[in-house]
Amino acid sequence: LQTLRNTLRWRKEMDVEAIVRCGREGGDETLREALLSDFSIGRFYARGYDRDGRAIVVGHAHRPQLRNDDMTLKMLVHIVEKAVACTKRRSGLEKFVVIADYRGFERQDASPLRMSQPAINVSQNHYPERIHRVYVVEAPLAFRVICQVLRPFLDPVTREKIVFCTSSDVSQFTETVEDVHKLEDFAGGPTDLRPFDAEEYMSLPLDVSFDE
Repeated sequence: LQTLRNTLRWRKEMDVEAIVRCGREGGDETLREALLSDFSIGRFYARGYDRDGRAIVVGHAHRPQLRNDDMTLKMLVHIVEKAVACTKRRSGLEKFVVIADYRGFERQDASPLRMSQPAINVSQNHYPERIHRVYVVEAPLAFRVICQVLRPFLDPVTREKIVFCTSSDVSQFTETVEDVHKLEDFAGGPTDLRPFDAEEYMSLPLDVSFDE
């Protein structure tokens, strides 16, 4: 009961409703423009579904990292809220999948620890059991070192959901998706996939992923 109270208080303080409504008519235009600018980097977004109807959050970890703590958390909230909403609409489930491309990732691409800890706290305290599986593709040594640093902050259940794979064995992921033609090429999809469009993404209903 206390956990629920804390989350309700946090959602009010974070103004989650404003974050999820900013892309719709009558939403906060300033917040929309700020999120649009961040999403245009194309670091994380929801695209595609697995065979059970779970939304897939695609990550390009080597792309520029946000350095604004407040907007980083707001973007995280938008991504999770959208992924959960898409999953519920498609299948009635409440968990989503993450697959992240770490090719070309370097240590400076990682979030500063001061930002990583709040993000982990938000995920674990206010969105518990929302992740079904996290696939990390071609993780270099730099990222594995970072994972070891962050490991104590992750609960054991979450740690067990992280799967490291190479480009050659990513088939363990592609075999679970609904439509491989909607996958990014690093995850086994086509090389001519339509590029991500942040403007289109922000204008979509919350429960619709990109390129459906």
